Amino acid sequence: MSGAPAYLGSLTRVFAADHLWERFRNLSEAVRRGGAVTEDHAETPMHPWWEEFAASIGGLAAGAAPGLAAAVAPWASGRERLDVLDVACGNGMYGYTVALQQPQARVWSLDWPNVLGATRRLADRLGVADRAEYIEGDMFEVALGGPYDLVVMSHVLHHFDEDRCVELLRRAAAATRDDGRIVIQDFVATGDEHGRDVAAGLFSVIMLVWTRQGEAHPLARLERMLAAAGYGPPEVHPLPQLPTTVLVAGRRAG
Repeated sequence: MSGAPAYLGSLTRVFAADHLWERFRNLSEAVRRGGAVTEDHAETPMHPWWEEFAASIGGLAAGAAPGLAAAVAPWASGRERLDVLDVACGNGMYGYTVALQQPQARVWSLDWPNVLGATRRLADRLGVADRAEYIEGDMFEVALGGPYDLVVMSHVLHHFDEDRCVELLRRAAAATRDDGRIVIQDFVATGDEHGRDVAAGLFSVIMLVWTRQGEAHPLARLERMLAAAGYGPPEVHPLPQLPTTVLVAGRRAG
């Protein structure tokens, strides 16, 4: 039913949008080029599709966010303070679910200004607005503030190639306390679950037409990215009954 927390009908405004399907008309050219062939794409500043995405993704995010929050809970629960940076936060569900489970948490939600309206509305609805702050702008350029205890990157890295991912992860590490963590959720080809790898491959086709160089990265590459950015080996948590995986990594000593 529309309006219910688990309602998924609004996803048609995202994945069946004319804007996205038009890009598949250029799939052959995208394959030859290795990325989006249209002038506007996932990195276009203030793209209106992200505003629609943030307003429509709530039911899907609500299903995955508890798994992400649970993956960091054993570590987070023992901290007196928990400052959280949610990068490219969308509607904010992932950072706010951590806050709902961790009463000591404050969340800084980062996204384009046209997206953060949906983020603020969700903070009000979930009752965490008094623990919410907002950062407007490009995650590769805007001042991140900090230092933070936890950085959340949910469905972010698949938009970029390895070099850009390492650049972003290094920015996150520089804004994180020495004993802090990063938690990543994404489509990950792990090699150990046929269905999960198929989902990652199909999602990569969407990234091919919508991003310049994005794809669902395999686990070994994500581990390499994290190491290059100064993180240790990640814990790996496949989410039950979902095609995504959560990685949790701490900053590497020294």
